[in-house]
Amino acid sequence: MQPLEYGGFTRYIIGEHARPWTSESRRSGSLVAHDSKSDNIVATILVVDDETMVRQALRRLLEAKKHTCLEAGDGIEALKVLGQNDVDIAFVDLIMPHMDGLELMRRMREDYPAVKVVVISAFEEITDLAERQKDVVMTLKKPFTLSDVVDAIEQALEEA
Repeated sequence: MQPLEYGGFTRYIIGEHARPWTSESRRSGSLVAHDSKSDNIVATILVVDDETMVRQALRRLLEAKKHTCLEAGDGIEALKVLGQNDVDIAFVDLIMPHMDGLELMRRMREDYPAVKVVVISAFEEITDLAERQKDVVMTLKKPFTLSDVVDAIEQALEEA
């Protein structure tokens, strides 16, 4: 990892060909910030869920932990967000309108392979199916706890 100072944070470029703040960095590598004041790793996390309350709850939790949180209500919106931002981790619901989570993960594998995926779903059978995907870091069954989310983030950052 190469450190890069930016805006009070040290950003670490992960991946051999990563270039910060470009479309290339979103495709081939990831950017993870390190808050030098608190010594915490700070990630950019995308929450993709059609349930507004789930997105808002995760946003409050993630921002309290000093992560940058982006939101999308479905897979199509998520692809737009991914195209405009450097995302480290995506929490992806599986059952959504317009584009389901499995299709979103397939497209992310092609276009944004550095993004780590945490699957969230209320349906255990579907969660089991998603868990077999090679790019899934962890699956969380709704309702999940604060410690489940923190564990998922830590595991995703370790794999980055």
